[in-house]
Parts: sequence; structure tokens; C-alpha cells
Amino acid sequence: MRSRNGTIPKSGSLLLIGGRFADAFGRRRMFLVGLAGFAAASALGGVADNFATFVSARALQGAFGAMVAPAALSNPHRASGHSCALQPAKAGDVPTFGHCG
Repeated sequence: MRSRNGTIPKSGSLLLIGGRFADAFGRRRMFLVGLAGFAAASALGGVADNFATFVSARALQGAFGAMVAPAALSNPHRASGHSCALQPAKAGDVPTFGHCG
């Protein structure tokens, strides 16, 4: 559980900034940069020979994960002018995923 401490605060605190960068620089670009950085940080964590390097790699995973998440969860189909990638179901409050319209 100690290794999670480097990932969760970084990802949670940088999530809004990652969304803003995705709006400014493009969702696809931020997704690809974040995905490549996350993969590199994962490789660094895999070959870490001490605890400090491992925790640093987990922190980098959190930072790059904050770039990936907003770009991955955004709705690319914006024809109707509003996002409906996550909407309440008709029968209850269970979220459903998909494109509407």
C-alpha cells in the first residue's frame, strides 16, 4: 500500500490541469503523450532497484495518468452541442456509457 501514496495524490490533484491541457492542446495529443509517459514510468518502476526510484516512478504514473484520464473520458461526438457519454439510465440511477444522438 505504500506505493499507492505516490500515485493517488498526483493523479487526483493534477486531474483538472490535465483536462485543461486536453482542451488547450487537443485530446488526442494529450492522450498519446500521457499514454507514452505512463508506459515509460511503468517501465521505470519495473526496473527500479531501490524504493525511492519506485516511488518516483509511481508519482510519474499519477501525473501521466492525470493527462490520460480526461482525454480518454471526453466525448468525441459533439454534434448535439453537449456531452452525453455518461447519462442516467431510463429505469433508474444506474449510469450507462455510450454515444447519444
